[in-house]
Amino acid sequence: MALYSWDQAWLQARETADAALCLLTIHHPMIETFRLVRNPVAITSRGDVYSPSYFDINVVNDNDQLPRATISIPGLGDVGRKINFELAKLVDPPEISIEVISSAHLDEPIYRAARLELRAIHIDELTISGELGRTDYGTETCGTIRVVPSKFPALFRRRG
Repeated sequence: MALYSWDQAWLQARETADAALCLLTIHHPMIETFRLVRNPVAITSRGDVYSPSYFDINVVNDNDQLPRATISIPGLGDVGRKINFELAKLVDPPEISIEVISSAHLDEPIYRAARLELRAIHIDELTISGELGRTDYGTETCGTIRVVPSKFPALFRRRG
């Protein structure tokens, strides 16, 4: 007999009284961190308060390609206007984390996609939208940093 954790049992259940809540965290060093929950009331998870807000997100793909998703947040309301204003000031992309939790276990994520970059941001009066993805380091050009003893002394051993 296999032993299941509560999250595996919750995912495999045909029906449950516990709701699935989607958490969204928007982080950038130049702006305040925004924590949103797709729920009509605020919740606290792992000591952080998540503000109620509607957002639409396509879940990150799970294939051989780089993780990708799209996101759309209404630009209306206090939270939407504040996010709209803060994102418009940024030059480089903010970092996004997506989590799904059960309403019965608020401190234990069932699903997590972290450290995604929000790119191709489109901001208008009604919505904030963009693409979520990770940096593809495989497409970076080789040899852009010269490895010399003055910059990387730990890589060079002295003989003698």
